[in-house]
Amino acid sequence: MPDDWVYFSKLEDISSEQAKVRILEVDQMKCAIEFLELNIRPDFGKKSEIESYSDFISSDYVISVIITDHRNVEICCKNPEWLSFILENAYEYGEKNKNITITLLQNINPKSKLRAWRVKGDISIYDDVLIRHDVKK
Repeated sequence: MPDDWVYFSKLEDISSEQAKVRILEVDQMKCAIEFLELNIRPDFGKKSEIESYSDFISSDYVISVIITDHRNVEICCKNPEWLSFILENAYEYGEKNKNITITLLQNINPKSKLRAWRVKGDISIYDDVLIRHDVKK
């Protein structure tokens, strides 16, 4: 982490503005984010608690990013153009680093938890998926 950063052990410890600044300074990062729950909505969108995929779909949030143990990144996005852009960047990263698998999921169970920490028995976005494609470009 850059020297002037403070370690935050609780999600409530960092404001949206601080998170935005830190994400935009990603080129200065010296380590990977280990756990993250990031839900992005327009300024005019209503703030709400996101626990499940159905919460996300019915909310004003447009992107949900969950990082678990810095190796698993789950992205749900309502805007197909943005998702396409994110995928293109992921493909490029994967080609350079040879350590990425992209799985496109359709028909995600609405009860799937969008959380970095799930308890045993929680449904993830990978459970009960009707169509799953591992993508190689």
